Amino acid sequence: MFTVDIGNSSLTVGSWLDGQVSVSRFRSPAEAARAIHGPVAIISVSADRLAELLAALPAEWRREATVLGGIPEAMELADPRLAESTGQDRLAAALAASPGPAIVIDAGTALTVDLVDGQGVFLGGFIAPGPQAALEGLSRAGSALPSLEPGSCGLSPGLDTRSAMQAGVWGMVLGGSDLLVGAARQVLPEARLVATGGWARAWVAQTTHAAVSLDERLVHRGIALWARP
Repeated sequence: MFTVDIGNSSLTVGSWLDGQVSVSRFRSPAEAARAIHGPVAIISVSADRLAELLAALPAEWRREATVLGGIPEAMELADPRLAESTGQDRLAAALAASPGPAIVIDAGTALTVDLVDGQGVFLGGFIAPGPQAALEGLSRAGSALPSLEPGSCGLSPGLDTRSAMQAGVWGMVLGGSDLLVGAARQVLPEARLVATGGWARAWVAQTTHAAVSLDERLVHRGIALWARP
């Protein structure tokens, strides 16, 4: 079995064997399709990238593909409004963390901080820009500022505009992440903290919150649970 998480800027494929999953990252849907050679369950926040992946799959596996949508059958929502626009990646991560109480920090293009209570009810959460999105926004807002990718995630003062932007954005993202997790803990004081996503390891290393578990396969475990008959 394979699981696929198609994000706005990343695409990962999980390959499952004996209940264990290994996850690979790909630059394009076409590259990812070449790694899939069996039944596959897919979540996507991009209709165009989903269509490209499906078109690139061999016909036999395209017929076996399951594109997940709506709300997982095993998940209860605290408010029906959550069904209107909550991303499938957020739902998959919350499903994998259920039952809680748990706070899921997904550190990707967007930072999401989501809450699941002790009965597995999804309570919603927070969405903020990750470091790449924040850097791109800062570059667009100032015509004289360079366009950057996230750097080393350090907090040393920058000696030029480029390094100052990288350090400043990382400081903002790190502090903002900690603030949002603190707000979530006001709702679920006993919740365990689970972090996943591309820059989760860097956040876990520098956060002021204690006892954060890192689960880089969390979303793929949620996809597998969601797709299970």
